[in-house]
Amino acid sequence: MGYRRMGYKNNFLSRLCSYSFNKQKLSRENFLTEVFAYLFENDKTFKKIFLRLILCDGRTCFRFKTAVAETQVSYPRCFVDLVLRPQSGRPILIEVKIKASETQTKIWGLGSVPQISKYIRLRSGPVAYLTSIHVPFANVRKQKQYLGQFYIEELQQQMEKSHKLSHIGVELRRFLEEQGMAYPKPFTVKELRYSKEAFDFAAKAQELLDEVVSEYQIEFRRALRTRASFSRATFSTTDKSAYVYLKGFNKWPFKAAGFSIDSDNNSTWFSVWFRIHRETGADDQVRKADFDHESGSRYWNEVVELRGGVSDRRRISKCIEKAIKKLGRCF
Repeated sequence: MGYRRMGYKNNFLSRLCSYSFNKQKLSRENFLTEVFAYLFENDKTFKKIFLRLILCDGRTCFRFKTAVAETQVSYPRCFVDLVLRPQSGRPILIEVKIKASETQTKIWGLGSVPQISKYIRLRSGPVAYLTSIHVPFANVRKQKQYLGQFYIEELQQQMEKSHKLSHIGVELRRFLEEQGMAYPKPFTVKELRYSKEAFDFAAKAQELLDEVVSEYQIEFRRALRTRASFSRATFSTTDKSAYVYLKGFNKWPFKAAGFSIDSDNNSTWFSVWFRIHRETGADDQVRKADFDHESGSRYWNEVVELRGGVSDRRRISKCIEKAIKKLGRCF
């Protein structure tokens, strides 16, 4: 009686989501939206976390303290996934996407209009885009009506920190992790200390690099003025290093670029790296950016030490943002 098949999902929401006579018509987005709406109205802790994610203004959050959540709300030419409607004032319109990009609607006189732009044109209330980190940015200019793009992985991470979620809230947190909508677990101090001997270190380093690429590839490629795509993360047992690189990238003065996680003398480092051309003048042009550099090497880097724990993601983010800012001095 205690036997359970290998790979069988024991999470209640996973089982419920997979219940369909036609497995080709599963809709995790609609299912997840309904769970969000239910918890918003029935779990005070979840509501607080959800509002803090999409609203940074405490006064605005207070206005939505007694709001109700409606799903698949009909508006002209569209149905909005999730609408948070307060007792007074305008609602928040939320589009939920897991992997797909925005759909577009042909509107006479306007051509093909992306979803988020269409919701903003409704002028019914501010619009938020809630997605997994793999979904591209919304095709919309920054404007007051657009609250921004927010990540389900960030929501799951904040839920992970709370011990006051309802039973269904806990099930949702586990569901998101099971369905691949959670950030990789952070390195532990022990993993960093013994990284050279730990097989788990290699897998976790590769997974983290793939997540970093998903989150920062657009800004990084824009800074390098290239459309080259990133490789999948690879681990080198010889160098004790996990790395990704821009495939086919070659733009003066750079010949290659990417991210890496390296271990050295019981320390672990995240690096934004560049390999430059050997021709005269390449060094002078890159030197303006003030990247780290060893004399005689063709590699230049922006580096930060990883210490273990959730704060490493902030360190990595700051390292990449700093590198992107410095790149502006090279062109």
